[in-house]
Amino acid sequence: MNRRTLLSSLPAALVWGGGCLGRDEPQARLAWVDLRNDTDRAHDATVTVLDGEETVFEERVRLGTGPQSSKRVFDRPVTGEGDYVVRATIGDERRELIASDHVDGDETCVGVRFLVTDGGSFVIDHVRAMQQC
Repeated sequence: MNRRTLLSSLPAALVWGGGCLGRDEPQARLAWVDLRNDTDRAHDATVTVLDGEETVFEERVRLGTGPQSSKRVFDRPVTGEGDYVVRATIGDERRELIASDHVDGDETCVGVRFLVTDGGSFVIDHVRAMQQC
């Protein structure tokens, strides 16, 4: 192909492929965010939910060591669908979940559990997608 033919075909190729440049991701709803502490040490934690760049939920809590104080569940921290990123921070460690990555067909409602393990690791312990929040 010569240079003129290539250059003349570029505008058409850009128009034809223009719709493929963006990815149409499904939006998610949030059922719950669960924080748990399996250590013998209390921890300060922050849960943040972002919708795009905007913070739509943020809560700071102290996770103790007893049966009641070692867990905290936020039921439906936000309402409606969104491009939610759920972050949990303990000390200088942060874990992050993109809720739409876990949408499965009509199971658009996502729940996530963050855990400080008895070995001291901070992990995303469980993610569940479901139809109903």
